[in-house]
Amino acid sequence: MFKGVFTGSLQEAKAINAEQYYWDSHQENVFCKKTIEWMIAHRFDGKHLRYDCAYDLCSLFGVERVAWVLANTILESLDERIGRGNIEWASNFLFPVGDEDPTEEYCVCAPAILVGDLTWQLRAYCLDHEILGYSECDQESAYSDYSDKLLIIAPGSLKDAYRTEKYQYFYVDHYERDSRSGEAIIQGRNLANGFNATLSDCNILGVADEKQIPDEVKKKLAKFRREHNAKLKAKEGTNENQGISNQPGTGSPWHTVSELRRYVEERRANRPQHL
Repeated sequence: MFKGVFTGSLQEAKAINAEQYYWDSHQENVFCKKTIEWMIAHRFDGKHLRYDCAYDLCSLFGVERVAWVLANTILESLDERIGRGNIEWASNFLFPVGDEDPTEEYCVCAPAILVGDLTWQLRAYCLDHEILGYSECDQESAYSDYSDKLLIIAPGSLKDAYRTEKYQYFYVDHYERDSRSGEAIIQGRNLANGFNATLSDCNILGVADEKQIPDEVKKKLAKFRREHNAKLKAKEGTNENQGISNQPGTGSPWHTVSELRRYVEERRANRPQHL
């Protein structure tokens, strides 16, 4: 499994207590950038860039990171020699622009025409493998509340046999963020097979842009949402009948993972010293 790509700003990372995740992702971006530069230097014969560069890069870093680094490079330069189609593709990405976000550190230093050739290879690779990318995500919804949202799973988080568009759609039944670690706990179901799973930030590309999803996916999403809403209503009715509040922290001492952790720590702190 490949390391996750953090697409938000350092300020956003601090807000959700994920600063270490931010810098780990940044370092991996820089490593990917240097590997791209090495590959271009050693696989360009003076006329052609070898056809397998994008494949090998995706095998090392995952599609999402290679795309992230190349798109960042393209938007920093906007050199027309990269190709209008590639520039339009890169414009779908939303990069952090804060003064403390050193995105320039993972801009590829290579001739624009070769950056363009490699980007065409990557886009062809994604089409051949029917893989969804950041251009199919709603970038404005990154690191928001994922409850009741349709997410796109990062290709690198899926086994080879399932690394296609069909298995990348994931509906969120429950979402919370651990107050101590900042890690997201994303529980839901895969739209393709209905299997339940728990994901974290590193497993997803982002929230799917519902304007772009196929009609078949829209129908499944509507079905999942109806089922989810029916369960919520049934649960609310049961709680009202039993006099249980739906507010966090009441009814059960471990309503959420973070509250369970606090509950256990309090029990440990208050236990007799001789035990």
